[in-house]
Amino acid sequence: MGTEGTEGSRGFIRELRRRKVFRVAALYLATAFGVLEAADILQQAMHLPAVFLPSVTVLVILGFPLSLAVGWIFDVTSAGLKRTPPPDAANSTNVPTRWPVASLGVVAAVTLGAAGWTVHGMRGGQVGGSGAAGVAPVRAERSEFASIAVLPFLNLSGDPDNDYFGDGLAEEIGNVLSRIGGLRVAARTSAFAFRAREIDAKQIGDTLGVGMLLEGSVRRAGDRVRVGAQLIRAADGLSLWSDSWDRELTTSNVFAIQDDITRSIAAELQRELLPDRERLAERRTTDLEAYDLYLLGRHHWAERTPDGLREAIDLFERAIARDSTYALAWAGLADAWEARPFFDRSVSMAAAERVARPAAERSLQLAPELAEAHAAVGVILSDYDHDYPAAIEHLREAVDLNPNDAQAWAWLCVAHTMGGAPEAGLPACDRAVRLDPLSPVPRAQRSLALMALSRNREALGELASARALGPLTWMLTVAMQRELGEWSAIDVDLMRTAAALGLDDPERMRLVADAIRRAGQAAPDSPDPEALSVIRDLEAAGEIGFLELAPLYAWVGAREEALRVFRGAVAADDPWLPFASQVTSFDPLRDAPAFASALDSLGLPNGSAR
Repeated sequence: MGTEGTEGSRGFIRELRRRKVFRVAALYLATAFGVLEAADILQQAMHLPAVFLPSVTVLVILGFPLSLAVGWIFDVTSAGLKRTPPPDAANSTNVPTRWPVASLGVVAAVTLGAAGWTVHGMRGGQVGGSGAAGVAPVRAERSEFASIAVLPFLNLSGDPDNDYFGDGLAEEIGNVLSRIGGLRVAARTSAFAFRAREIDAKQIGDTLGVGMLLEGSVRRAGDRVRVGAQLIRAADGLSLWSDSWDRELTTSNVFAIQDDITRSIAAELQRELLPDRERLAERRTTDLEAYDLYLLGRHHWAERTPDGLREAIDLFERAIARDSTYALAWAGLADAWEARPFFDRSVSMAAAERVARPAAERSLQLAPELAEAHAAVGVILSDYDHDYPAAIEHLREAVDLNPNDAQAWAWLCVAHTMGGAPEAGLPACDRAVRLDPLSPVPRAQRSLALMALSRNREALGELASARALGPLTWMLTVAMQRELGEWSAIDVDLMRTAAALGLDDPERMRLVADAIRRAGQAAPDSPDPEALSVIRDLEAAGEIGFLELAPLYAWVGAREEALRVFRGAVAADDPWLPFASQVTSFDPLRDAPAFASALDSLGLPNGSAR
């Protein structure tokens, strides 16, 4: 740099000092720091949108060159703001006029670049701010904070009978977190599949499609309980937050623990406020034993076995006996009775309805904003009344109240599909599968919607993930294989079904598979007598429902036998009857007048897109 340039730069620096520009810059930066700190605190305290802090930052950055320009042009005097006088003539030659313009241009360019970088970060979903009190700030991409799985809390009490307490606590925390806007919570069924903690956090996160995991432990002894919880980033297993509670076990403390955990996590997520306490109070009871009974009842209800449902009903009734205003217990009682005819052949639809319907209505009366109450009413309207428009209205309300309720989404899917609108039901099925990816039930229900849309290849793929449900899904798999002409693949599923149903010689099902194959390739003049003998043995065993039995008769060409079984299901008001209106298994019977008229009398469609 030449002598003239050096002298010019020195003169410019002296002029900046004379005009007190450095002081203006220092004061501005100090003030800006305070403004940003206040904005950060305000965003967390008032749960303002995530764009608030980046927007304030952009405005602060853009104000910096303006403050420098004002500092160059004006002076603050006792008489007010006055224009800065020009430099002395002796020094004026050392301050080239291009310096202020060039320097401010550089400052403006840097400022605009910083503002652009901030806006880019804001659009990319960067979230600022500090975490909960006593926790180091966590900086992460917004996508990491969009989803969470609440794992079952480990029972450290030494008594296996206390498992349900930790499970129930985790489930209730998940229910409350489900109310946080924009947060996706993995369904209980899938999250609880990872009870064994040997699996690393990344694998759990990848399987469930979540960015965070909440894990915890419960040690219950007498009237004391100690609960620990830890929030983990699934990508690398990093602990973002942890805390523990050691308290006397009373109803108010149990719910206080839940609130503490969920509100601490909410602070970490920097999300909107949790529902107000009046909404949360709808889920609660003032009786700790009633709460215990409810949790244990839901534990047995989830088993979906005859013994489990009977035990669940007893527990819900005992909870209601202790607190007759406990809306959740009434909803649980309705759900258990509604499910019984589907899993216990000794219980009729009429007998179950006499308890399930008033229980669901009572739950809704006690808590009109309770998602479980709307879901209980909706599934009864769907399965018992076949009033699909009314069922859809209640189930839609349930998922609006709790968008993370995989069961309600699955029931909504079924209501649409059984009502003849599988194209409307499929998105609900998709949502249920995303929320509960490891549960076979949503996948089986999604396969029904796909069948109704003649998307058989996709339906077969979903059924492969739902085989844990047993014979019904195996038979639906055979139906798909038959539709696709995959004759060589049906033997295994038919023999597996026969073995599960107690057939003396499952290998005999090969005879049925051969008969199905021949009938599918060329309609026989008469049914194969050996295949008929095997199917009649299955019917006599009494362990197979009409959804499996009638299609077997139809597939081997015994149409009248299939219609006989179907008419028996209609006369018995079989709970599975609505499925005959849509599943592919019954396609061979759809043109039979008796089949079509029976469905019409029940208000059921005879197929949809096929």
